[in-house]
Amino acid sequence: EFNKKVKCSSDPASNPDSDSRIVKAIDLYNELMALDDYRQLITYTVTEEGKINMLKTAQSFTPYSTEEEKAIDEDIFRKYPEITNVAFNSSLNSLGNSLIVSDATKIFWIPDQSLGDADLNEFKVIKTNFFTDTHLSHTYVNVTPYDFNRGRIAGAVVLKGNSMPISKKSNFFIVNGLASTLNSDGIVVDALEGFYLNSELTLPLSEEASQKPELATLETGDILQFRMDDEGNIMDFQIKYDASLSDDAQPVIQQGGTSYAVAMGTIHYVDAENNRLIIDSGVPENKIIARTNTSTIISLYDRERKTISVGSIADLEKGSKFFTNWYDYRIIEMIVFI
Repeated sequence: EFNKKVKCSSDPASNPDSDSRIVKAIDLYNELMALDDYRQLITYTVTEEGKINMLKTAQSFTPYSTEEEKAIDEDIFRKYPEITNVAFNSSLNSLGNSLIVSDATKIFWIPDQSLGDADLNEFKVIKTNFFTDTHLSHTYVNVTPYDFNRGRIAGAVVLKGNSMPISKKSNFFIVNGLASTLNSDGIVVDALEGFYLNSELTLPLSEEASQKPELATLETGDILQFRMDDEGNIMDFQIKYDASLSDDAQPVIQQGGTSYAVAMGTIHYVDAENNRLIIDSGVPENKIIARTNTSTIISLYDRERKTISVGSIADLEKGSKFFTNWYDYRIIEMIVFI
């Protein structure tokens, strides 16, 4: 590791620090690239002209040690042991029980360098709400914290080699079919045609998504959740409703907890005045009460005509079948089959 300051373009007389050395930028690059872990976090300062004049790589510390206490006081750039297989704890706003993140924490998402070169779009800076969106069931590996304060809030975190999960809050996409379209670079790519947020769209697929085996199995009427990049390409998708199966073979709505869930339901009673639904759960004596609100997305999907329209709770009636994403007995989105 480089646990020292590295100055790239300074006069040695004006920077006499004993723990620093002056190198050419190309020499520094070659030296860092020779490391087994060259994708490391650094900090830097710049001149008035905006040129980098100092780089710092982190020094390793053991949490709660005397050395760490001194390093915090001296504001030394600090790196801590990697943790792995940790889930996000929403009550503590932490990864596991030892690493707290805040809105000020800088969180870097990077690919595993042992897999070779990576595209720039695989490197991301994410915010803490990313962990809430993917929720508590997802675990993360190769998590390295930096610059803990005494309250164990990290100044920065690096997550290495994780798969980017699809948000459990992501909206539904109803498949009409496969197509081709131009991506943001003007290149013809594979695409999906369908309905998204009550609009008919054609969305380009990334190279990775276009190679998923599930793509060949998609049918009209399948309902997906997907992850999209900043250029509007579908990066990954999951089939949530398989149109080749009967409604009775779909996952059935169950008593809701603190996790987002997608499932099939049948309306037993509509209380439109109070924005509540009583739903059959597959067990006659066990009904589920759910609620809607002004942010609930209700779509009316005609499976015969393959059309969609905006709906409301007033369009629901006893016996209506729907597919939904819900959380804590609140309907987030529902596609009503008509």
